[in-house]
Amino acid sequence: MAQELRRVAHGAGSFPAVVLVHPASPEQGDAHFASAWPEVAAIADPHLAIYAAVGRDEGRWWDIVGPPAWGAAARAVLGGYVGGVPKGSVKAMSGLYLVAGGGVVWSHVPESSGDHPDFSQLPAELDRALAGLAPRVGP
Repeated sequence: MAQELRRVAHGAGSFPAVVLVHPASPEQGDAHFASAWPEVAAIADPHLAIYAAVGRDEGRWWDIVGPPAWGAAARAVLGGYVGGVPKGSVKAMSGLYLVAGGGVVWSHVPESSGDHPDFSQLPAELDRALAGLAPRVGP
C-alpha cells in the first residue's frame, strides 16, 4: 500500500504531508524506507500503541492471508512488487487516515490486507475532506 500511496502523492499537484506508522523497530523502518521512500516521515510503533489509538487491532490470520488478500497479492506481484521478510507484527492491520483540524477527517479502514482504497480517487477524496474544514467567510 505504501508504494501505491507514494505514486499518488508524487503524482498529485497538492497532497497532504504523509507520515507512515509501521510496526517494525526504528532501525528496520529506517533501513526499509531508505530505499523504498527515502523522503517520507516514518514512525516506528512496534508495540502498536498508535495502531490502538486509531482503533486498529491486530488482524486475524484470515484477514492477513485469506482469500480477500490473494487478489491484492497477485496485483502486487504483477505490478513488480516482491515483498521481503516481514518486520514487526505481521498481524498489524493497515489503515489510511487524514488528520487535520485536531482529528481524523477521512479514513480508509481495510477489512483485510487486500482491501485498498481506489488510489486514483484518493487526491479528490482528501481534497473534499479538507474542504469541509475550510472556514466560511461571509453570510
